[in-house]
Amino acid sequence: MFTPNGDGINDVFLINNTALETLHYEIYNRWGTKIFETNSMDERWDGHTTSGSECKEGIYFVILTAKGWDDVDYNQTGFIQLLK
Repeated sequence: MFTPNGDGINDVFLINNTALETLHYEIYNRWGTKIFETNSMDERWDGHTTSGSECKEGIYFVILTAKGWDDVDYNQTGFIQLLK
């Protein structure tokens, strides 16, 4: 869960990447539309689409593909809740 409301607490969604060599993740809304994607270890989702529109409160689907420094491949999916 994260709350992009500008209070400085949980304002962005990030993936702990200290043990990862590469990282790619995508975020989709409930209708299956991709709203965010990154390959950058430093980019965080701030609750906006890639075009800059503010996302509505709700549940979003996350697909993660990564490779660890230990040469292990990670492919995970899950949900994140955006609250305002």
